[in-house]
Amino acid sequence: MNDPANTNSSDYPTSTADAWIDQGWNVGVFYWDQFSDELSVFKAEEKIWKPPPHNLGMRYRTSNGGYSTSGAPAGMSVVDIFVDSLKESLRDYKGNLRFVGHSLGSQVVLLTAYNLLRQANSGELAFNLVPDRVAIMDPYFSLKALWINPQSYLPDGEISTAITCLKYARELRSKGTVLELVKTSPLARVPVLCDPNKELIKLCASVERFPDWIGQSDWQGRHIAAPNIYFHSFAFPPPPLKTALSVAPSFRSPSASSTNDEIRECMRLSQYWKFVQVEGRGTFDVDDDEFELKSR
Repeated sequence: MNDPANTNSSDYPTSTADAWIDQGWNVGVFYWDQFSDELSVFKAEEKIWKPPPHNLGMRYRTSNGGYSTSGAPAGMSVVDIFVDSLKESLRDYKGNLRFVGHSLGSQVVLLTAYNLLRQANSGELAFNLVPDRVAIMDPYFSLKALWINPQSYLPDGEISTAITCLKYARELRSKGTVLELVKTSPLARVPVLCDPNKELIKLCASVERFPDWIGQSDWQGRHIAAPNIYFHSFAFPPPPLKTALSVAPSFRSPSASSTNDEIRECMRLSQYWKFVQVEGRGTFDVDDDEFELKSR
């Protein structure tokens, strides 16, 4: 399971799901790429929150390059479709449940996890469908602007996608869900291009990675690297810290292979510190990575 776009095939030498499956996990992918394939990122973001009210509706890109709404569930957003799919496929599942979302997909997994928590709290479904861990990879939140991007697709009373997702993440954390976040590109950091959502970064076990085997100017390639590195890192122990400060000498940086308890400890530190990659930037391999704790 890789997305090799904008990389050489040698960058991603294995299926990054192999180690997960070998350790007893099942890996499922929720494909909404045809819905998100819009010229405007705002239109793609709108579909996460609610079906567009205009005649475009929940259109999706077809193989001939056009758009269609044929077969698209009426009156359902991307998150509505995802929630229903999870309830149908995992209703009787008992075990660890981890959501991983990339870019706009970070909003999808946060909103989906929150909706599942809300339904569990009301007795509509069992708590086994509420994820115990949510990982967001180079998350993207559009910048709200009055005329250009008013974000009118949000629920009544909500201010912006970034603030609403922050609120939902806080609720999930208060109920025991552990949160991790990985940054790999400027696409999700530059305020003119997005809302960096700095408070969300402090809420999660947050990591700054630098995939320097991809060119500095290739922002898209560095953006895409985030989920590939995350899934690949599960096959390796969490990377060491060069400076441990007051934490235990054995303390390590957040990773897909970290336990939930280890991620909780990293979440506690992330309020004031960030985990920054200082070694292993030149390769896709994670066994040569090292990190430092740096103050915010």
